[in-house]
Amino acid sequence: MAPQLDIMQQIVNVLRVQDLASQYSSTLDKFLYTVFFPMILLLLIIYLLSARMFPNHKGLSILLGVSFLVFIMVYPPESDYSLYSAFAPIGTVWYAVVIIIGVLWILLGHILPRDRSAGAQGARPGHMPAVLESTRGSIEGVLHQESQRKSLITLILGQLKTLQRANRAKNPDIEAIGKQQALIGQNLAALKTLEMQMGVRGHRGDHNRLVKEYERIMEETI
Repeated sequence: MAPQLDIMQQIVNVLRVQDLASQYSSTLDKFLYTVFFPMILLLLIIYLLSARMFPNHKGLSILLGVSFLVFIMVYPPESDYSLYSAFAPIGTVWYAVVIIIGVLWILLGHILPRDRSAGAQGARPGHMPAVLESTRGSIEGVLHQESQRKSLITLILGQLKTLQRANRAKNPDIEAIGKQQALIGQNLAALKTLEMQMGVRGHRGDHNRLVKEYERIMEETI
């Protein structure tokens, strides 16, 4: 039992949550309420933040997330407290908040539809509130757009390879090459429009990269 207490004490010291840990007598409670619950909430927030900043760069997103976590754990230096020690008490209650919200969501989903006027056709008990339904619809829309973007990128890459093979042929088929160029141009325009709608621009997008690859392939035939 002693090694477990020593390990837990080391973790408490590193995170600088001695005051919070002193409120709990058992090792399990100290672990759950000073490390486990707060860390899950913190990792979730960091993941959402870093993924938002670098949505198309998984490596940079992970690096940024790790740096955020370390900074929160060690800042300020040479102090008895850290940003994590200020954040940890929030993590001790967030599960309870989530449970309460979940219960209210279920209750409202059963109660509100019965009180709606006849204009709300098709309403049934158990439906999500309008705000949550709208949020879910927005998320599904973003995921659908991202799926379309990836499909377009895959299609264009295949067309570029076909065009490159056609250009390198001993007797190039000029008519077929022209048709392939037209298709690539249409798909590049569609990709540009889609990325603009998604707010993906500059180095975060793939349109410019594919345009440069297309120009490079065409230069081989000049």
